Amino acid sequence: MTPRTLFLIIIKLFGLYLMVEFLQFLPTMFSYGPMISGWDLSIAINYFLIIIGTILLYYFVIRLFLFKGSWIIDKLSLDKHFDQEIIDIKIDSLAVIQIAVTILGGLLFIDTLPTLIKEIILIAKSKQEGSIIRDSGFGYLVYWVCKCVLGYLLLTNSKSITIWIDKKNNKRD
Repeated sequence: MTPRTLFLIIIKLFGLYLMVEFLQFLPTMFSYGPMISGWDLSIAINYFLIIIGTILLYYFVIRLFLFKGSWIIDKLSLDKHFDQEIIDIKIDSLAVIQIAVTILGGLLFIDTLPTLIKEIILIAKSKQEGSIIRDSGFGYLVYWVCKCVLGYLLLTNSKSITIWIDKKNNKRD
């Protein structure tokens, strides 16, 4: 494995990590939406501009890390100044990415499942007490279900995701 390949794997892993973090951060950005009714128009516009800017920034950074890793390596000269031209690691780069996707999915699923169960229990309790849905119960329940499903899908479809990333990367190079 060359230093370039090693850095490419690390950059893609970081891109996958950023994608998972963005998907976790996205609902938080929209959680202040219901409070907008009491805000001044200029504050609401600034809030939405910040949200759109943040989403675009995440989108371009994730796209850069997942699909333009070679460009980053070239611009930062990461593969230069190595004494060894070949680093003796006998593992396929796609296998490393697949392992990372599986680990990210597993961590996301394991992290989310207890909270999802807690939210379901709290909503069931509030239904029994006469309140149909707590103030934030249903919105967060949807959030936790989506997060749990995302973790499960990453965990079970890691090979397909790895092949998709490789195809997109080969198409760009």
